[in-house]
Amino acid sequence: MHFNVKVKNMKKNKKRRINKTVLNLLIVFSFSIALIFMYTSLMSYLDKIEAKNESELLQGIYYDSTSEPINTDVNNNTEEPSETNVIESDQPTPIISEQPINTSQPIPTKNLVVNDKFKDLLAINIDVVGWIRINGTTVDYPVVQGYDNAYYIEHNIYGNETLSASIFMDYRNNIVNMNKNTIIYGHNMGNGYMFSNLDQYVGYSSRDDFSKENNIITFNSLYEDMEFEIFAAYIEEVDGFQYLQTTFKNDDEFMDYINTVNELSLIETNVVVNSDDIIITLSTCSHWYLDSRTVIHAKLITD
Repeated sequence: MHFNVKVKNMKKNKKRRINKTVLNLLIVFSFSIALIFMYTSLMSYLDKIEAKNESELLQGIYYDSTSEPINTDVNNNTEEPSETNVIESDQPTPIISEQPINTSQPIPTKNLVVNDKFKDLLAINIDVVGWIRINGTTVDYPVVQGYDNAYYIEHNIYGNETLSASIFMDYRNNIVNMNKNTIIYGHNMGNGYMFSNLDQYVGYSSRDDFSKENNIITFNSLYEDMEFEIFAAYIEEVDGFQYLQTTFKNDDEFMDYINTVNELSLIETNVVVNSDDIIITLSTCSHWYLDSRTVIHAKLITD
């Protein structure tokens, strides 16, 4: 009997040790999850503050600019423009993205005058190509263009690595001779900044009213002010319809693209897109589905 009691006590003690170990592991696991959540929340908050401050600073630079227009001679020379051709010598050295030179864009063949509002932004970064704004949203940012579509996914206008990064134009597009489809990308930060508000165009309850009230995209390039009217908005899987097409072989291919876009659209508009129209596409990650994108299309109505 004494031996059996001893064995039974040993089993009880072992069970207690196991239960205590499991409990300790659960406590450690819960504590770790809590720390991760707190860290993520803190980083999100700090990023939101950083994005807000940067946005307000750049808006001040753009909207308050009173600089004289910049005369830029654009010719067939494939060399990069020198700093003195773009900005005054007493300006800070602009950021130049360290990327291989893109040779796929058409070579511009005309002389252009840069809008004076961009002078101070170009002093910060000569990759600036325009400014995008959508009423009723927080979209009100400079647009940059790198020599690939990777650099500005991680870098802001100052060349710093940030979570918000930049709003940037597809490297294949040409800001002088507009392509049939100009594509502009931005992160969906989920904190109201960058392209977060694009989700409102595809939201189940709000999209119809929101898209009607906020249907104009203002995109001012270095050389001209433009307005685009939204005609389609949808969510597409990464492996779905390949909407990232900037040029088309002919009018039929372009109209096939437009017809597919209209079929995918979650909103209804009265905007008619013809074969001779120019469009703009906004693309961001979607929070509605895994591995999907929120896509907005609009056609040029002023040039």
